[in-house]
Amino acid sequence: MRKSFKELWSNYKKLFKEAFKDLKTKGRRHKQIPNILTATRLIAAPCFIIPAAMAGNVYLIALFTIIFSLTDAVDGYIARKYNCISELGKDLDATSDKVFASSLLIAESFFNPIILFNLIFELIIGAINVKEKFTGATPRSLYIGKIKTCFLYPLIIVGFIIPFYDKLMPLFNTLLVATTSLQTVTVASYIIRYEKDKTDNIEDTSKDKEKEKIEIEEPVDTKKKKKNKVIEEVKIINNIEEVKENIENMHGLMEYELDYNKKVEEKQKAKTKKKVLKK
Repeated sequence: MRKSFKELWSNYKKLFKEAFKDLKTKGRRHKQIPNILTATRLIAAPCFIIPAAMAGNVYLIALFTIIFSLTDAVDGYIARKYNCISELGKDLDATSDKVFASSLLIAESFFNPIILFNLIFELIIGAINVKEKFTGATPRSLYIGKIKTCFLYPLIIVGFIIPFYDKLMPLFNTLLVATTSLQTVTVASYIIRYEKDKTDNIEDTSKDKEKEKIEIEEPVDTKKKKKNKVIEEVKIINNIEEVKENIENMHGLMEYELDYNKKVEEKQKAKTKKKVLKK
């Protein structure tokens, strides 16, 4: 089902309220540790990595990248170990991963402007995921997307090393071609899947409308059937009552006839007895 921005915002407000409630509750604070780490990466990554790139300080970029990469590994480990996996955590993690990758690509573009094409592809993939969320679907990673990510981060790392060791330029070019190709395939796959999900969603909506229409029309027929059934039952009950009454009447007549016959027999016996006594 398609969701409006207002509905999504309302849902996230509810999730954040539950998260803050957990933070206030002593026994449940640990459940929000993964979300805090993820949120830190989401907010801090662009605020630290991009300024460091603008200053041309590769060492700072490397330091921040290592720190934020560790938080990505740690929050997932804690969430799985202590069963702290939540809908909010999943959405925050997916968003922070995109922001982290985009921050690195923006930082990389200060040294290698050609990397901006890869940034555009990543933004398109992110936009499709957001669009899927608005259609009510759960954004799902594609296998080709995971392969693309395996090439993307080595490309970024090699790109930062090149200013100090230009012999890695052939490797950088190879990774750049491979990553760009995989990004193109990933974008195409996401668009195809989005269109398919959109078609399925339209069909499901049509089925739901037909079902609602049937449910609206059905009660009228049901009422008529119930009414007719009640009338039939009343008729049957009336017929049964009539039959009972007739049986009772017949039973009464039979009893009256038996009494009458008994009296007649008694009279005849009395007359016979008198005659015998006279003789």
